[in-house]
Amino acid sequence: MVSPVRPRDYDIEAIHRAAHTIAQGRQGLLLRLLAHSYFIDQGNVTSAGEELLRAASIYNTSASDAPAEFVSCFVFGSAYIWRDADTSRQWWAHLEAKKPAHNSDFCFLTVHFDLKEAGESLDKARALAQQLPKAGAYEFERYRCSLLQQVLKEISAPIATPVCS
Repeated sequence: MVSPVRPRDYDIEAIHRAAHTIAQGRQGLLLRLLAHSYFIDQGNVTSAGEELLRAASIYNTSASDAPAEFVSCFVFGSAYIWRDADTSRQWWAHLEAKKPAHNSDFCFLTVHFDLKEAGESLDKARALAQQLPKAGAYEFERYRCSLLQQVLKEISAPIATPVCS
């Protein structure tokens, strides 16, 4: 957590090699989530979504006992990658059922998709994230907050209507 290393710095080839060998259980899930984070941090949303789908399959078949920190990736991915409030809320329910001691993934409070409530939650998340130390994992948290801020801007922007002449 205090290292300057961010997910974009991971050796994705090594992660993929390991994921082909360890394809189930918590370790298999963790490898897919590491790959998901790598691709998010690289700006490759398509590959991040593919890894998240693989991770969800592993979670559902052999790793539903994974810790809350793992599940929070699904909440973020549902909101950011797929813009799917219902799926995000379902994953949020999984997260809450695990009764996390604390929610280090502050950005996930935006699952409501109520724009006002989501904006307020994201403001709180950003304020909390700014208080975290300057380290790779926390920089990634701040980055994910900024990605969700972009989503909120996109879905709250008025739709332009064509002008007829």
